[in-house]
Amino acid sequence: MVVTDENPPAGIDVTRPSVARVYDYWLGGKNNFASDRDMGGRMAGVNPALPQLVRPTGEGRRIR
Repeated sequence: MVVTDENPPAGIDVTRPSVARVYDYWLGGKNNFASDRDMGGRMAGVNPALPQLVRPTGEGRRIR
């Protein structure tokens, strides 16, 4: 089953952004929804460097 904005998983309120999904959006992931992308864009509007600052920059910062 492919998860989309129109077909979210049961129990997930995709109308409310999640910081984890905003992070996923900034990293170029696929586990985010329109509300997360909107919030990520608004946050980047306040600080345009923010999406680049949260990207892993090497082995020491990689999430395991």
